[in-house]
Amino acid sequence: MYCVEINNSNYVSGISETISYKPEDDFVSNAKSIAQICREKLQNKKSKHLVVHFLEIYNEERTTGSDRSAIDFSEKIPDLYQKIQSGEWNGTNWLEEAYNKNAPIQNHAINIGGGSGQSVFSMGFSYASQEGVLGKPVEPNYERYTVRLNSDHVIYKKNDLDIIKIGQTLNYSYSKKGGIAIGGMYYNDVRNLLAGNPLVPVYNSEGEYYAADDLDASGLAGLSSRIYNPIAQMHLNRGMNESRNYNINSNAYLEIQPIRNLIFRSSFGYRYNGNSYRSYQPAYDLAGDVSLTPGRIAQSSGNGHSWTFDNTLNYRFKSGDHNLDVLVGQSVEQWGLGTDMNVTNARTVTQKSTHSSIWHSLNSINTTITALVTKET
Repeated sequence: MYCVEINNSNYVSGISETISYKPEDDFVSNAKSIAQICREKLQNKKSKHLVVHFLEIYNEERTTGSDRSAIDFSEKIPDLYQKIQSGEWNGTNWLEEAYNKNAPIQNHAINIGGGSGQSVFSMGFSYASQEGVLGKPVEPNYERYTVRLNSDHVIYKKNDLDIIKIGQTLNYSYSKKGGIAIGGMYYNDVRNLLAGNPLVPVYNSEGEYYAADDLDASGLAGLSSRIYNPIAQMHLNRGMNESRNYNINSNAYLEIQPIRNLIFRSSFGYRYNGNSYRSYQPAYDLAGDVSLTPGRIAQSSGNGHSWTFDNTLNYRFKSGDHNLDVLVGQSVEQWGLGTDMNVTNARTVTQKSTHSSIWHSLNSINTTITALVTKET
């Protein structure tokens, strides 16, 4: 009896193949179903094949077009090689190790509105959060809160003419996130996971990250200085960070209509944005050229705000068969107000190095006066 799996995708070689296994009588003594035994045997054979196939590819790449001889892995990495051959250990699937299964996504919102003939209002609140599917144990996370408040009020009304009106809009948002590196080719933890060497375990026998000392002890360091633990690097070098952002966008207006169709409107808008970032990188030694010493702490923050002040006078009237719309206005805007600060600290027992910079920027006031516009319809 044979167990066969057809078109099994092999992530190392990128090919499809048929795997067969001839089970013995152990399924009778263990009282397991034939299907269950097939699944287990195929999975063991498949996983073992991946790392064994990697060893073959490694030697093929090493010897092709060069006079270098193939590596005897039983001598170079005897303990790991023995575990591979016995099926005790089947190598590391880095993407699987970093996969955050059932990553939650949440979205909640509530909106309230109401009013009367003189006033109307609406307000809302929303919350959203999401975790990344890759990056465990420091999977990316994102949270956002938003608040919205709008209202319009008629202060003075005569007959059916709204003589004085006021209103406002206010939007506030706050977000927080932490993540791994996903920028470009060389600052990308997902790429490092894809290129990670399956011969490297994630953890050593003491439950700590497999690091440079473990690579030396196992013999892996003798294969290459670029063999390292990508999950450890992701966690220690780029996984402990948090950024926060705050935003306010608001506007208030006054509208006066002394006679029908002659409307003076004045509005003031204000925008604010603030941000902060902090990260921690402890000292680590994961491989010959994958290390950091001393550890580092970095923090930055910034804020900026701007405002606009607009005034317009609009008159619409009819002359004979023509509808005329006359508008004159003035606008003042100021931006570039704010402060930014960046601080990085790296310290050892014998020395301390601190780098910081603070700068301010202020742009000039820009004023625009809108020329008289006459529109005929």
